[in-house]
Amino acid sequence: MFAVTRHASKLTTHTFQGRAAHRSFASDASTSRRGAGLMERLSSFFVGAGLTALVTQFYIFQEIKDGNEAMIEKQKDLEKRVSKLEG
Repeated sequence: MFAVTRHASKLTTHTFQGRAAHRSFASDASTSRRGAGLMERLSSFFVGAGLTALVTQFYIFQEIKDGNEAMIEKQKDLEKRVSKLEG
């Protein structure tokens, strides 16, 4: 069947016959800790939520400021048109 060696170009007698090859993953390594704890996850969440809130607040206030400036300009244009019609 399939040759299972480091150098597949060489002919070998090692074959893969119906057994599943065992592949070790980094998560299979035995460690004393299994990922982030609850407090680490919560603190990461709150840091992310806080930064998102700050950035969102900045963009909202920027949009309000730009919108107010645009409305003031339109109001001034309307006042000029009304003063031309009256005078």
